Amino acid sequence: MRILFRVLLIGCWCQTAFSIDLPDLGHSARNSLTPQHEQRLAQALMQQLHQQRLLIEDPLLTDYIQRLGERLAPPGHTFRFFLIDRPDINAFAGPGGHIGIHTGLFLTSQTESELASVLAHEIAHVTQQHLLQAWEKTQHLTLPQAALTLATLIVGATTSHDAGLALAASSQAALQQHRINFTRRHEHEADRIGIKLLAEADFDPHAMAAFFTRVSQANQLNHTQLPALLSTHPLNSQRTAEAQERAADYPYTQQQPDELSYHLARARLEQQQRPGSLTLAQRQANLQQGRYRNRLAAEYALVLALQDAQRWTEAAPYLNHLLTQKPDVPEFILAQAHSEARQQPAQALRRLRHALIRAPDNVALASAYAELAMAQGRYQAALTQLQTTQTRRPEASQLYQLGARAAAQLQQRGQTHHHLAEYHASQGNLTTAIQHLQRALSQSDLTTAERIRIQARLETLQITVDQNTP
Repeated sequence: MRILFRVLLIGCWCQTAFSIDLPDLGHSARNSLTPQHEQRLAQALMQQLHQQRLLIEDPLLTDYIQRLGERLAPPGHTFRFFLIDRPDINAFAGPGGHIGIHTGLFLTSQTESELASVLAHEIAHVTQQHLLQAWEKTQHLTLPQAALTLATLIVGATTSHDAGLALAASSQAALQQHRINFTRRHEHEADRIGIKLLAEADFDPHAMAAFFTRVSQANQLNHTQLPALLSTHPLNSQRTAEAQERAADYPYTQQQPDELSYHLARARLEQQQRPGSLTLAQRQANLQQGRYRNRLAAEYALVLALQDAQRWTEAAPYLNHLLTQKPDVPEFILAQAHSEARQQPAQALRRLRHALIRAPDNVALASAYAELAMAQGRYQAALTQLQTTQTRRPEASQLYQLGARAAAQLQQRGQTHHHLAEYHASQGNLTTAIQHLQRALSQSDLTTAERIRIQARLETLQITVDQNTP
């Protein structure tokens, strides 16, 4: 029998919430958290995030946050980093190395090192097996209590774990006190190891304390107060001071300017999340007066704002300058192709095709190329490019969505179901994926090689489902 425990994910420092369903991990809370259990929890978490449309699907932003996380991650560990479409300052480390960063936290950061400090903190939660430790501490609890305790760590706000504490408050008093003490120990350990990861990846080890200070200031400016239960839980001046002391243990090095990719991602996210934060006149004045952290990123932000306002002619000179300075930057190429697609779609398609020759694994370029090719009726060209990029980026769900569309237009029913299967598998919907693979095998338009691949994939997914079934 399958039991679902519904819990609230309450964002720290603000009154927001969303819910996730956690799968039953067996009939007894005395079982240890096996890799299979952890995988099932990870699938449940990601499936809920997809269903509630909380994941940022922009491949440029997704690629950036994944690359940044991989730069920090120690060898021997696999992580998936992603952005959550929430305005609060929050982050969490989930099962199976899944780490979510809220968009509000990204936009609160002012340097790449500050953003990296949060990812390093979350990575430390995973490498130190805090999830496993939490589960082992629940052996004396009933199954609902154990599931609640585990949920507090999965969905807790790991910059301040307020969500975990708030969830714990709804359980028994003894469990509540246990969770408060346990998360405090985790936070201090994650701070210490996170600072070490920052320094080893050549980020500023002082950035964690700087970000703590920034978050505290943002909380005061917003006139928000934490619930009484959380008032003594660090984030506080003591935790900030400890972070500063730990950073001082590392030798001073001249910090390099932030990567252009950070500034571009931040500009892109800000245009999506806060499009009216600055008027076009203000953006232009900032450029003229030198009020920016990175000139190219400021120009890119202006281009995005001008394009959103349909002021294509005004955007053109800025785009030309960006491409002259950095002709291989995908953000600039995509912005130019977006502009050209209006009146010169063939030129835009050629531009994207040439860019993909240099960067065949770029999901954003491949997706844009496929969309534009299909708009011109070139479905086979779109499908061919998508399949090429899929082999390099099998985790990119949007490639399968587009592939299903292209294959359907070509009346390739077997491939349509195959692409739909891979899309649902990437979302954690393994049962639906299996159904599409079975439908694909029932079609007569598959080649022998395609049929063998699909059959092998079907068997793999069925084994996974069987292993995860209680």
